[in-house]
Amino acid sequence: MTVAGRTIPLSRPDIGAREEELVLQVLRSGILGLGPMLRRFEEAFAAFVGTEHAVAISSGTAGLHMAVRLAGVGEGDEVITSPVSFVASANCALFERARPVFADVDERTFNLDPGQVESLIGPRTRAILPVHIFGYPAEMGRIGEIASRHGLAVRRRRAHQSRGALSLPLRQHRCRQALQRGEDTDHVFEQPERLPRV
Repeated sequence: MTVAGRTIPLSRPDIGAREEELVLQVLRSGILGLGPMLRRFEEAFAAFVGTEHAVAISSGTAGLHMAVRLAGVGEGDEVITSPVSFVASANCALFERARPVFADVDERTFNLDPGQVESLIGPRTRAILPVHIFGYPAEMGRIGEIASRHGLAVRRRRAHQSRGALSLPLRQHRCRQALQRGEDTDHVFEQPERLPRV
């Protein structure tokens, strides 16, 4: 982001000798995509969040699309999501011929405002897609209660959420708890649409 001629990065890469060593190991193996390092990553991430399985896919967009389809969203349905997100948060609904409905966000966290979400629920609403942005988890307790009351699926986009859980000790416990809750989730580990997702 550029403000008044100054660049303010959303994040900076934290690449050290160990990361370089592992990248070289993958490059020298000749297996760049679906090799043993991918399986190691999936197993380590599943253990970190306390789930049985984690599946790495090609992009956050693909993850969201898969989650929305698994939720049964279809033509004519509505998905409530955040306007503060990468376009994939809306496109995943459009791919299924559903309509994204944008709820306002909390001015402190830029995450969905649960009160706004509930006010937008209508007869065609099928899912809520909160975005956990900049390492701050959305208010999933309240959003989950709202979804439960209305019989809605909840699918999450965690833009920068996973990286926040791994790299910021003061928030690590809260973020790990947020990572452990939920069903189908898109975890983004760096700047959106730059690295593989889980």
